[in-house]
Amino acid sequence: TLESAEIIVKELESTLEINFPFEEQNTIFTLLNKFNAKILDFDAQQSCKIIAKIKTSEKENISELLSEMHHITFEIEN
Repeated sequence: TLESAEIIVKELESTLEINFPFEEQNTIFTLLNKFNAKILDFDAQQSCKIIAKIKTSEKENISELLSEMHHITFEIEN
């Protein structure tokens, strides 16, 4: 019955892709850690690329912070 059913709560997530110079690696990881992002892929060359999952509710906040950083490009997908 519905009364005995287990309730599962899931938050909506968005995929975030960030491209940045290697020198910004520590800053980017600190920011992602602050938002409890789940790292899906990380490619560290001269230029780095990271793909992570973030809570959809945090999209605006992290977007605002990333927009203030120089030499960083990012894209957020639902």
